Amino acid sequence: MKKAFIVLLALLACLLWGCGGSEESEAELSIPPLSTDGRTVIVLDAGHGFGDPGCSSEYMVGTEADVTIDMVMLLKNALIERGAEVVLTHDGEKYPSEQEIINLCAENGIDYREDLVTEDGVFSAYERGIYVLALSKDTEIDFFVSVHVNSFTDPSVDRYELYYCNKNPHTALLSGLCETLSARLDNATKTAALDYKDAYIVTKYGSYPSLLVETGYASNEQAAQKLNSPKWREEFCNILAEEIINAILKSPQEA
Repeated sequence: MKKAFIVLLALLACLLWGCGGSEESEAELSIPPLSTDGRTVIVLDAGHGFGDPGCSSEYMVGTEADVTIDMVMLLKNALIERGAEVVLTHDGEKYPSEQEIINLCAENGIDYREDLVTEDGVFSAYERGIYVLALSKDTEIDFFVSVHVNSFTDPSVDRYELYYCNKNPHTALLSGLCETLSARLDNATKTAALDYKDAYIVTKYGSYPSLLVETGYASNEQAAQKLNSPKWREEFCNILAEEIINAILKSPQEA
């Protein structure tokens, strides 16, 4: 009798919510958020732009700013496909004005250095860091990533680089993510948990997991050819999106 009752409950569940196997149910992903608001929000930052083109080279098409905004848009799509909500620090066309950042900081009680928030036509690293920190007071952010391209005087240098601040409360998540990314990428990968004073500004102000990704060296011909390839960019962003989501799935207890 008890067994029959359980079977009846299972049948009712299928009728009410649908049984597995449909294309819709297979496409839906449930990501346990690190925060407590029931959403998984990931903030993306395309490095440079707006009077600051970043690096360039004879091998790479366009500037660092051109490459990073394209990759961030690809990463945005890849994350949305995996069930995340995505917020951009900028869209390549406009960024938060000085007054918008000041107002947001005032609304959320964020202290900042007035001399470093200036309307000079450049969306600086400090302004980005403070802007995302202020956003996090209104919206619980589960992950932040800033995308960059590197360059060096020695053209033989070719590697990916992953950086985070060792004072971030989610260092275990970030360390695990860097390890899995390093294993999946196809050249030498440098990963570093930097001291607070040496960490990149965008990685050290918030309590949310923050990662800066150098996607390759424009000064290396082979690396630049990858950066020039739309297919490679998409593949890289899919790997990055997948591993960010996997890191969140593995570490929900780090909220």
